[in-house]
Amino acid sequence: LINVSKEDYTGGDFSLFGNGPSVFPEVHNRGGVFMFKSATPHKVDPVLSGKRHTVSLWYYGPRFI
Repeated sequence: LINVSKEDYTGGDFSLFGNGPSVFPEVHNRGGVFMFKSATPHKVDPVLSGKRHTVSLWYYGPRFI
């Protein structure tokens, strides 16, 4: 997950779920990269103001058809 946002935004918190939710504020950093297994349950909260833009890439894994 790469944060390519050009402006500030509020909300849009990114969370992973394992032994309870964990919020990762690092994802708010422009140009920040965050890697995780896509099968890990995750969510993004609604953006409250501004615009949040990210790029998602799969490096390795089965094709989703």
